[in-house]
Amino acid sequence: MTALIPEEPLRGEVFARTLLEWQAKAGRHTLPWQNTGDPYKVWLSEVMLQQTQVATVLAYFERFLQAFPTVRDLAAAPSEQVMGLWAGLGYYSRARNLHACAKAVVQHFGGEFPRAVKDLASLPGIGESTAGAVASLAYGERAAILDGNVKRVFCRYYGIEGYPVPAICTPVPKQWCNTLAESFQGLLKTWHLCPALASPRQALWRRWLMVSARPFWMAM
Repeated sequence: MTALIPEEPLRGEVFARTLLEWQAKAGRHTLPWQNTGDPYKVWLSEVMLQQTQVATVLAYFERFLQAFPTVRDLAAAPSEQVMGLWAGLGYYSRARNLHACAKAVVQHFGGEFPRAVKDLASLPGIGESTAGAVASLAYGERAAILDGNVKRVFCRYYGIEGYPVPAICTPVPKQWCNTLAESFQGLLKTWHLCPALASPRQALWRRWLMVSARPFWMAM
């Protein structure tokens, strides 16, 4: 099956406002990295949350902050300590990149995370989506967070069937999704808020989102 793709992206304001109003009522608001304006905490949480559930990350996040309160502390730590604290969280390349990134922030940016997405994405282990998360959540920049979870939402928005990452990553759909994602100023972190988004079988949620977002339906 293929999706009916519009010639131009829809304006994101209605879509963003609808989801954000829902998130204000039903979402999580007390995660330790939320609403801090701290790029170090946002970055640390983003790296830990890759392929890992929030419930698992919480304890590791707190332990890391106790051991390394700032990015300078993390950069100066021996690799054995960093890897030891990461033990059990899995995907250990994340920990190696985390340590390398902290060192790069200290060496090249004076111990302060840069504001620009381009500069953030130049750091070890930081891709386009993580760069957008730090820029938007910590600095209030207009930048998109477009990882696999957000792509699932947009697959429902545009009526695209199948695994979302390759479906969305073609140039034109990616451009539209970035346009919509930017409307959220980085607040479209709905996979932390509603597990139903991760399952295409949640028909009621899918119908609500599609009706609210006025998507383009799939060609049958």
